[in-house]
Amino acid sequence: PATGLESRAQARRVAQGLSRFRRAELDFSGLDDVGHAFADELFRVFARDEPGVQLVPLAMAPRVAAMVAAVQ
Repeated sequence: PATGLESRAQARRVAQGLSRFRRAELDFSGLDDVGHAFADELFRVFARDEPGVQLVPLAMAPRVAAMVAAVQ
């Protein structure tokens, strides 16, 4: 399975344009892990800056889920 979502810059690219939506489903299928910086930027910083957007992570592997939980 693929890996490679590590950086804050990658998280900002993922989040680009999400502020137009009230709910954004993020599919993590095929990813075993994500980096702390990626998860922090998306699930803490973006979530804080855009409180009107509900981020809904889907298909998280255990390590992805643990990293997301750690930064929320």
